[in-house]
Parts: sequence; C-alpha cells; structure tokens
Amino acid sequence: MRDLRVIDIARRIGSSPATFYQYFKDIEDVVLELAGQIQDLTPAMVEVIKGDWTGRAGHMRGRHLANLFIDHFAKYNSILRVRNNSAEENSPEFVAVRIQTMLPLLTAFSDLVREAHPISATPAIGEWTGGNIHPVMGAMILTAALEGLAMHHEKYAKRFAVEGEGPEQMVETMATLLQMLLT
Repeated sequence: MRDLRVIDIARRIGSSPATFYQYFKDIEDVVLELAGQIQDLTPAMVEVIKGDWTGRAGHMRGRHLANLFIDHFAKYNSILRVRNNSAEENSPEFVAVRIQTMLPLLTAFSDLVREAHPISATPAIGEWTGGNIHPVMGAMILTAALEGLAMHHEKYAKRFAVEGEGPEQMVETMATLLQMLLT
C-alpha cells in the first residue's frame, strides 16, 4: 500500500485523480473498501464449517474448506496481505475489518470444538488421554493454520517438493487436522 499512488490507480482505470477523490479520501480508503467487500465471501466458508465433520464426508469437507481458503487467498492475495499487515501494525480500521471477517469463522469453529471436546473440570482417572482443547483457542489455531496454509502454500509446496510432499499433502493434512479437532 505504501508504494501505491492515486495517479497510478487513476491511470490504470482510465480516470483522473480528481475522480478518484470524489469517491475515496486516500489509498487506505480504497483498500479498506476492497477488504470490506472480500468479507462478503465469509458466509460460504462458515456454511462449510457448520457441516458434519464425521467420516469420509467430514474429511472431504476439510479438504473443501482448505481449498476454499487457498483459492480465496490466491484471488485476493494483495488485499488480504495489506489488510493483515495493517491489522498487525494496529491500524484500527484494518483491525476492525479483519475482526469482522474472521469472527464468524472463529464462532463457527469454537461452537464445534466446544461440542466435540467439552472441557473437563476434573482430571480423568486412569490413563491420561490429553489436556483440554479450549474452544476459542482451538478456533483461533484452526483459523490461523488455514490462513497460513492459504498465504504460503505455493512457497511451502516448492520447499517440500524435494521430499515428495506438496499441495496435495498440505490439503490432506489440513483436512485431517480439522477433522481431528472438530470431532
């Protein structure tokens, strides 16, 4: 965003800076508008999350969700990177847009984690089977993992191709992790 100039945008769309300023106050305003429009795609992802995660169909649901994230980030990569980086730099407007986008995903995931892994107040007697999975933390981890996979899958695919693992194995593993945490 730092390298974008109004004159470049105006020329690219065959307009003038004066016309640009009739609609937007600056470059950040344009990026915020685009980031807001992208969040309109969140409900489709939420619907996939809310489905049944058991069995083979649940695993396929995980693969579908991973691919949705990958396709979404591939299509809107530059806007999503600016949104995420600006939010990480504590820009209030970008933090708000990111939260508005991610909250429905987090809520859907945390509802499923809460149902699949109720938190036990007392430790189990006998063989230890693992600690608690806290719903919101589980949801945040799943969302971060999906987002990271989507943002970096091409780089990871190239890096690990020499070991015989690439995009297919990333999607397979993500689907398995989703299913494990949501059932």
